[in-house]
Amino acid sequence: MQHYLRDYFPPGHLDFLSIDFDLGTDERLANWPHYVSSLLAGLRTTYEHVVVLITDHTDCDTGDLFLGTDAFGKVNAARVDEVSSYFLTIFIW
Repeated sequence: MQHYLRDYFPPGHLDFLSIDFDLGTDERLANWPHYVSSLLAGLRTTYEHVVVLITDHTDCDTGDLFLGTDAFGKVNAARVDEVSSYFLTIFIW
């Protein structure tokens, strides 16, 4: 994505920040909004505009989006509408 997007911005006006997420347990899921809020607060002091692009992989059988692993290593996934509404409401500022 970096390669393709760089052509649309003047040199030095596009930075990339990769945020890994693992929301496979209730505790990690509960901490996610606090983590994102803190991250966005820091970005606001440096950048006038922030573009958020979320990439994920899906379960081959159901098409559900990967959330993370639980305490036992079991992979958790959720329907697209559940994940997208959760992520989009967090990133609105």
